[in-house]
Amino acid sequence: MPTQVESRCCQEIDEVALYIPEGLTCITQADTFKSQIVHPEHVRIAHLCHHLEGFPQVDANNNRRLWKMAYRTFIAWIYGILGKGNRKVIPSCAVNAVREVFPDPNVCYVCFLYCNDYNAGEMFFLVIFFFSFKF
Repeated sequence: MPTQVESRCCQEIDEVALYIPEGLTCITQADTFKSQIVHPEHVRIAHLCHHLEGFPQVDANNNRRLWKMAYRTFIAWIYGILGKGNRKVIPSCAVNAVREVFPDPNVCYVCFLYCNDYNAGEMFFLVIFFFSFKF
């Protein structure tokens, strides 16, 4: 992972380690992870059931939407629904497994950001958008 905060083993996160089945060494080996988090059809169905049903299923950003849904499903499984602005780091093994199933064709992934962290490029466009209105 590109940052230290993201470079976490699932066994290092107490809440995640509780879900690692006895006799296994990684959360990605858990049946729930395999059937709910990285199973393509399950994630597509969850995506459709979520508020995004108006978007076409096949488009340039579809895998991005699907990996975000897989991440949300993982967080809900481990922590429950956190609510807006509350974020938790997903172990790198889980992130890599999701990226393997839903790869970005340009290999362009966003790093973990805390609620108050903003991508400089996104902030630039937000500032341009804000100042494009005449007061």
